[in-house]
Amino acid sequence: MFCPTSAPVYAALRRGKPCAFEFPARISPHIALCRLPSEASGEGGSVQVRTSPYSLARSIGPAQSALPANSPRFYARLRCATPWQALCLGNSGAHWPLAFLRQVHFVHSVRFKKSEVIVQKYPDRCLFLVSGECAMYCRFCTRKRKFQQPFIITQKDIDEGLHYIHQHRELRDVLISGGDPFMLDDDALEYILHGIKTAEHIRMIRIGTRTPGVLPERITAKLVKMLKKYHPLYINIHFNHPDEITPATCRALKRLADAGIVLGSQTVLLKGINDDPEVMRELMWKLLENRVRPYYIFQCDLVYGTEHFRTPLCKAREIIQALRGWSSGMANPHLVIDLPGGGGKVPVSVDYLQKSENGKLFYRNYCGEEYIYPDVTEK
Repeated sequence: MFCPTSAPVYAALRRGKPCAFEFPARISPHIALCRLPSEASGEGGSVQVRTSPYSLARSIGPAQSALPANSPRFYARLRCATPWQALCLGNSGAHWPLAFLRQVHFVHSVRFKKSEVIVQKYPDRCLFLVSGECAMYCRFCTRKRKFQQPFIITQKDIDEGLHYIHQHRELRDVLISGGDPFMLDDDALEYILHGIKTAEHIRMIRIGTRTPGVLPERITAKLVKMLKKYHPLYINIHFNHPDEITPATCRALKRLADAGIVLGSQTVLLKGINDDPEVMRELMWKLLENRVRPYYIFQCDLVYGTEHFRTPLCKAREIIQALRGWSSGMANPHLVIDLPGGGGKVPVSVDYLQKSENGKLFYRNYCGEEYIYPDVTEK
């Protein structure tokens, strides 16, 4: 059984005092984002932020808001600022009414929810939601329904989550997420890591974050020194475009990698932002140069207000095909779809097998050339 500790390092969290990391000011949801380019034309102009019964949390970190309008990175702001057009479903979105999308996420939550902060969809691992805040709120976030109202996680919720992890010995892997776990201060985060680590059946801990890309100053020497105590520790970082990997981000990634933390990445395929083989190839190489192993490319989820971001699945397969063979295998992440209704992640692959005849398999390689592979016939 998990027993909350009274050690001084966790005292502030146990007293219920605020534990969020204090970061530079972000653009408020209520401030109009002048100079934001029109998504339809790609030209400069202003976009009015309107209120709506379906309004969602919006926030842009200092790294994004400071970018000049003539920089390609300026378009990264399209991912987090919500103009009124994004509250429409679009043409094909008519087939996915708002009520259906809400039901999909609700059924998913109820089906696998074990406590206020634990979701267990798979047999040997669970998701632990520890933070209700992000450094930047992404318009395509699959959990953005949680941010329509203040998403508050209490000390009681955290302790109940740790108790669940200790009680369920089938678990081997805990993914710490939120919100963004690195929006907690170091003491609060260590309270959680220590609580997980004391469960002897847990063999590894993962953390999902965006802070190295959107708030790199959060990756301090003090934070990294604390993280080093909880190996094996894996950190998956969300990157969508090569221009997000700035010099400050490179320094943050170096600090984490030098501490022996294994770094991976996940990317969401977004129409007009990274649905281009050259853009995606450059992103994968920049990640590898910074000791981040590309892990997932996600097809954009069925999330309300993101129809204009979704790409056809054939486009996603085309990008994966453009990576395979033309770049190192280490630069080839898994293309996956997260099935609606809690079906889980399923891989989408390019089929290089053309046909099978008389014990011979006919394959096409990355150049489009055909080769025959003799199969083994079982006697």
